[in-house]
Amino acid sequence: MPVALYFTKYNATVMKAKYQSAVIKAQYQEKEKFIMMPPTYRRRGFTLVEMMIVIAIIGVIASIAVPSFMRSRAEGQLTGCVQNLKAIDTALETYLIRHPATSDITVEMLVDAEYLKAAPKCPSTGTCCYSITPCGKPGSQMPYGAYALKCESNAHKAAGCDNGYPKLVTNGDIYYTKN
Repeated sequence: MPVALYFTKYNATVMKAKYQSAVIKAQYQEKEKFIMMPPTYRRRGFTLVEMMIVIAIIGVIASIAVPSFMRSRAEGQLTGCVQNLKAIDTALETYLIRHPATSDITVEMLVDAEYLKAAPKCPSTGTCCYSITPCGKPGSQMPYGAYALKCESNAHKAAGCDNGYPKLVTNGDIYYTKN
């Protein structure tokens, strides 16, 4: 047998043996890796129990957060309503300085006389629902010439107010409930 042919056969045999040993080694390493991995690394996705736990946690957080959010929103709307009453009170005082003998005053009259730029809207309802009523009559506890300004909407119950409240009296007192 010629030497070149022997080396070729030998090289082919050696190469085949090396390839087979490399394949066997790689297969063994894959099996070993699969066996050694913890079970959590072998699966893909989430189980139904894990999904239910996450949904339950989100539900608990939402049940805590939503009522608090609604209460703070209602309190913010009430604060806006009180600010509107104070603006009407300021416009009313200015109007009464120039027209002292007027008894029936409305918010529209204050807008028409340009003491207010526009009729204020209650933040809870989005409409103008403010009323001005004289309350300083002889025999009452209020001084003569006093007026009561109040929001006629019943949308402030979430903030703890009764119907027709908040109410502002021109002496500067603000009432949130009947008590």
